[in-house]
Amino acid sequence: MIDDLRGRGLRRVAAPRTGVGLPSAALVIVLLVTAWGVGTLFASWTAAGLCAGVGLVLWWRWLPPAAEIADQRRATDVLRHQRDPGPGHRDAADRVARDLLARPASDLWGPAAVLAGLAVACGVAALLRDDLLVAAPVLPLLVAAAWVLVTGHRELLRASRWLDAAPAVREERA
Repeated sequence: MIDDLRGRGLRRVAAPRTGVGLPSAALVIVLLVTAWGVGTLFASWTAAGLCAGVGLVLWWRWLPPAAEIADQRRATDVLRHQRDPGPGHRDAADRVARDLLARPASDLWGPAAVLAGLAVACGVAALLRDDLLVAAPVLPLLVAAAWVLVTGHRELLRASRWLDAAPAVREERA
């Protein structure tokens, strides 16, 4: 929970959930590529399994209830296509857009920086060990880092565009 000190009273606002905006299959692929990089870097499948296990546990811990996931996916679809969902779902789309814009910048560049750093570490380890197999995860890690950055930036642009449009304009887009 985050304390919101704006206005007269103190109220508690739910902390924005990170990582839930990514599609589940894409998140698992990024996690597996990361585990592959860790496994080749440390030359240990135990390290790769530990990395994947910790990642899945953290993802499961931050996973919201099923009803909230359905609402968030519906709102994300509305933001993606920039169409009015109707009066019943407009508040949810506004809330998701505000939550996306309220996330710290590190939520956008942090995972990409970790993936890029792991790619650099694999490349350096391959040079030091004279083993090209250690460098195999470099390209997938860099592609995953770029994908995370582009996807996150695109979500921010869509959320900003949605909130900048007046409600009357949103109804015309439907």
